[in-house]
Amino acid sequence: MKKHSLLALSFICSLAWGQNINMSNGTTNTCNANFYDSGGPGSNYGNNENLSHTFYPATPGTAIEIAFTSYVSGPADQISIYDGPDNTYPLLFNGGGNLTIPTFTSSDITGAITVEFNSNASGNQAGWVATISCCSAPLFWFEDLDGDGFGNMFSAPVYACTAPVGYVDNADDCDDAATLYEDMDGDGFGGTTTVGCGAYNNADCDDNLLTYQDNDGDTYGDPNTLVACGVTDNTDCDDNDAGVGTGTMYTWYQDNDGDGFGIFWMTQDACTQPAGYVSNADDCDDFSITYADVDADGFGDPAVTDPCGVYDNSDCDDNLVTYADNDGDTFGDPNIFDPCGVADNTDCDDTDAGIGGGTITVYYADNDGDGFGDMSNTLAACTPPAGYVANDLDCDDWSITYADNDGDGFGDPAVTDPCGVYDNSDCDDNLLTYADNDGDNFGDPNMPAPCGITDNTDCDDNDAGIGSGTINTYYPDSDGDGFGAPWWPVYACSQPVGFVTDSSDCDDWSVTYEDLDGDGYGNSAVQVPCGVYDGSDCNDNQLTYADNDSDTFGDPNATAPCGVTNNTDCDDTDAGIGAGSLVAYFMDTDGDGYGQPGFMWWSCTPIPGMVTDSTDCNDFDNAVNPGETEVAGNGIDDNCDGYIDPVAGIETAADFDFNLYPNPARTLVNIQWATALTTDSRIECIGMNGQILFTQVVASGTSQSELMLDSFEPGIYFVRLLNAESTATKILIVE
Repeated sequence: MKKHSLLALSFICSLAWGQNINMSNGTTNTCNANFYDSGGPGSNYGNNENLSHTFYPATPGTAIEIAFTSYVSGPADQISIYDGPDNTYPLLFNGGGNLTIPTFTSSDITGAITVEFNSNASGNQAGWVATISCCSAPLFWFEDLDGDGFGNMFSAPVYACTAPVGYVDNADDCDDAATLYEDMDGDGFGGTTTVGCGAYNNADCDDNLLTYQDNDGDTYGDPNTLVACGVTDNTDCDDNDAGVGTGTMYTWYQDNDGDGFGIFWMTQDACTQPAGYVSNADDCDDFSITYADVDADGFGDPAVTDPCGVYDNSDCDDNLVTYADNDGDTFGDPNIFDPCGVADNTDCDDTDAGIGGGTITVYYADNDGDGFGDMSNTLAACTPPAGYVANDLDCDDWSITYADNDGDGFGDPAVTDPCGVYDNSDCDDNLLTYADNDGDNFGDPNMPAPCGITDNTDCDDNDAGIGSGTINTYYPDSDGDGFGAPWWPVYACSQPVGFVTDSSDCDDWSVTYEDLDGDGYGNSAVQVPCGVYDGSDCNDNQLTYADNDSDTFGDPNATAPCGVTNNTDCDDTDAGIGAGSLVAYFMDTDGDGYGQPGFMWWSCTPIPGMVTDSTDCNDFDNAVNPGETEVAGNGIDDNCDGYIDPVAGIETAADFDFNLYPNPARTLVNIQWATALTTDSRIECIGMNGQILFTQVVASGTSQSELMLDSFEPGIYFVRLLNAESTATKILIVE
C-alpha cells in the first residue's frame, strides 16, 4: 500500500488540481488533473499491467505538461513517456525503480503526451503521483552554468513552460564555464558589461578607446602592444627609450626568405624599417624564393624574383617557350616544355632524328574507345596516337554511355553518346514504355521500363483486375503544409496519403512562412512553400529593428521580429545616444578604396577598414577594382567589368546571351539561354585568380542547364560560355 504521506500529498493535489485520473488504457482531454498509477492515490499498481494513456490539452493551441511528485516501482517495471499521441513518437523518458523524473512538456503539434506502464508478476510498488497541466507558450531553455544570463550554445536544450533552475531562454554563451565581457574596441580587454561571447577579462579602463603600452613613460605608446589601461598615442618609435618619442609610423611586413616581398599576416608597426621586414605584403610563400615565369612554361627567370611565381629558376629565356629536343634534330616535342630547349615544337617523333617537323594537332584520350575524348587528358602530335581522338566531348571517359532520347534512363544500344546514360537496354529510344507487372496491358505510370508497354494508366499494377483510370501526378508533403516537393512524384488514380497535387515546396521537411518585408521573420498565420523558418513576425508588412537600449531608436544592422520601426540609432548599447545620419559602409580588405558588395554595415561615423563604395570584384587584391585598366593576357578581370581578357575579333553571338538565376546563389545556379544553342559549346566557371574550376560540355539545341555549387566557397566567380566562334561571360556571386 502507498504510505500515508503519499496519500496526504495526493489529497492536497486533488484539491488544487481538480479531477483525479488513474493509469488505464485510453485518452483524456484536460488541462487540470492529478495523475496516478492504476492503484490511485491509496493503493499500489497491479501485476502484469500493460497500459497506455494519452493526454491531450483541453485548450486548443496549448501543450500538455506532466510533472512527477514521486515515482517508485520494481526495477523491472518500466514507465515510458512519449512526445505525442502514441509510442511511435519520440521517447522522452524510460526507466524503473526509485526515480526522480523530470518535468516534460509536449513539443508535438497536437500538444499530446503519452504514458506507458508495464509491470511483471514479481510484486508491485507504490507507483507514482503526477500533475497534468497545460502550457500556452513553451520554450527551449539552455543551461547557464556560470550564471551570467547567457545559455550554453553547445548544451542540449530543455523544452518547458517555465525555466528550470539554472537555465535561460537563449543559447548565446560561447564559454559557459566563464563570464565574458563586452569588448567594444576589439583590443582583447573587456569592459564591465557581460556578454555571451566576448573577452575573458574586464580590465579595460575605456572600452570605446584603444590604448597602448608605454614602457618608457614618455606618454607615447608602442603601436604593436595593446593594453587595457595605457596611452592613446601609438606613435612611439622606441618604447624602451624615453628619449625616442613620436614619429611617422609605418606598417612593415616580415620577409623570411629575403626576397624583398613580405607576407601580409606578419606585421610590425615602426617608424623605421626593422631588420627582416619590408614595406610590401605581396609574397605568396614567404619561406621560399619564387621567380617570374613570363612565358608560363613552369620555369622561372633566375634574374627576376616574383612574389607569387614559380620555384624553378632554370629558364634560359623567360620570354620564349621552348621544348625538349631528345633526338637532337632541332624540332621539339610539343608535349614537353624544356627550360633551355628549342623554339620549334613540331617534332612528330622526338625519339627519332629522322622524323622532324609536321602539322601538330591536339588529341584527347579515349580510354573507353567510344570515339569521344577526355578534355583533361591531351597529347599533341602530327597523327592521332593510339587511344586518342580529335574531340574532347566525353563526360566519363572510363565508361561508354548511350543516347537517351526519351529520357527514361535507358539508352539506345546502337547510339553512343558522350554524356548519355550507362544502361543500353532500351528497345525503342524514341518511345516511353512502362512496366506491366500484372499482365493486364496497362502499365505502371511510376515505373518506366526499357521494353514495356506504351499505356501508363494502370491504377494498380499488382492486380490484373484493376486496370486503366485517370492518372494524376501527386507530390510528397512530408511536413503537412499542403505544398509538395517537386522530387519523387507519384502517379495514381486517387490521391495517396501524404501526397498533394502541388509541387512548389522548397523544403518539404519544415513548414515555412510568408516574409513580405524580407527581414527573415515570417507571418505565423500564412504558410508558404518557399518562405522563412521563423514565424515570429509581429507585423510582416513593416520592418522593425532591435532596440537593445530601449531608447525607441533601433539598430539599423539588426532587424527584429517585434522591434521598433525607427532604425537610426547610432549606438544601440547606450540609451543616451540616439538617432543620427546613417551611411552604408562596405568591407575594403585590400585597402584600394573599393568595397566588396557582400557585407554591409550602417553607421553614423566612418568605420576603419570599410568604405562607402561596393563595386570591388576581388577585395583581396588592390590591383583589381573598377579603377584599374584591363591587362590583356593575365587571365584576370582587372577592372571588374565582368570580362576576362577579351579577345579581338570574337564577339558574343545572339544565341549566346544567357541569364543566371538565382544570383547570388548558394547550392545551385540555373543557366538559361535566350534561344537554344545552335552549336556544341562549353560552360566554364572561373575563379577570381583566373583558374578554371569547372567545365561542362553543352550540346547544340540546349536552352537551359544548371551548375551545382556545393564545393564552391562563398565569393565572386565568372561563368563563361564559349565555342570556336563566340564567347559570353557573366558574374556569379556564391553566398
